[in-house]
Amino acid sequence: MLVHIEEVKVALHDDKTKLIDARDYERYSGQKDEVDPQAGHIPGADHYFWGTS
Repeated sequence: MLVHIEEVKVALHDDKTKLIDARDYERYSGQKDEVDPQAGHIPGADHYFWGTS
């Protein structure tokens, strides 16, 4: 799902919404990121790798 950054900012303050970062742990933690200009996750986002079953 793709949302606009303003929707994410609002959702971070809503207790009924959970933000999930599905990238691998190295990108989530900021250890390695060759794609995004700023490494790491959005503060408040939980990690759940998309490849986990």
